[in-house]
Amino acid sequence: MQRCYRVWLAASSLMLMSGAVWAGETHGYPDCTVRPSDNDLTAAKGAFQAGTVSFNEADYARAILYWEDAYRRDCTATLLLQHLGRAYEGAGNLEQAVIALRTFTERAPDSTERAQVLRRIEAFEQKIADEKRQAMQPTQPAQPAPTAVPVKPSQQEKAPAPAPLAPAHASKPFPWAPVAVIAAGGVTALVGGLVFLSAHADENNVEKLCGGARNNCSTNLAQQGNDDRTRAKIGTGVFYGGLALAAAGTVWLILDSKKSPQTALHTQPPALSPWVAAGSAGMAWQGSF
Repeated sequence: MQRCYRVWLAASSLMLMSGAVWAGETHGYPDCTVRPSDNDLTAAKGAFQAGTVSFNEADYARAILYWEDAYRRDCTATLLLQHLGRAYEGAGNLEQAVIALRTFTERAPDSTERAQVLRRIEAFEQKIADEKRQAMQPTQPAQPAPTAVPVKPSQQEKAPAPAPLAPAHASKPFPWAPVAVIAAGGVTALVGGLVFLSAHADENNVEKLCGGARNNCSTNLAQQGNDDRTRAKIGTGVFYGGLALAAAGTVWLILDSKKSPQTALHTQPPALSPWVAAGSAGMAWQGSF
């Protein structure tokens, strides 16, 4: 029964202290005249640890409840007053923060942090004074809007014409066309090179079969050698045509990067067309910059 009464009493005190925290009320700290018992020290340590967790979570009201209870159990832990000052500052109760910090300076006069704490007290007191001064200033009533006075037509001035809006600079699109031409030229050159290498290898094989002399070749081998030679020429033409196409695309890309978006709209896109002639083949490119 006595244990339940103590739990209820502790919960009631925490609820009362919670109301004081949110209401911004202040209270002093009685003189420390009683040495804490072992049970008080154990309970104070637990309350301090719980308050530290709440403070790190920015739950300043709950941290104040735990640290006030810890200092009530062990009033010799003077450093708790500094922690309470920080918690009350976070909760917006600067007056109680000043009381806690001033009590610390009185009960720990030899602390190495005394000068720093005094500066904090001075800053809090200045802020409290400024807030009270602002609260005491009367709010000025809103001034009524002036009544419009009618103006005679003869007195009316012609309103200046609005300045013309500056034309918005259209963002230049990505030059897909020249990039596509460069890519097509590269692929064309690659295909031409592969055709040339394959035909040249076949032609060499035919010459080996003929013993290096065309007169020793049969009709079929001679025809095959001629076909391979034609394919090699076509591959060569396609290869150089692809290189020319890629070079033209590169030039187009360079010139296009120097043009404005308005000029680029009037640029004639290039046209790519293949051509094949007797013994040769390639790609024809035309356009204007």
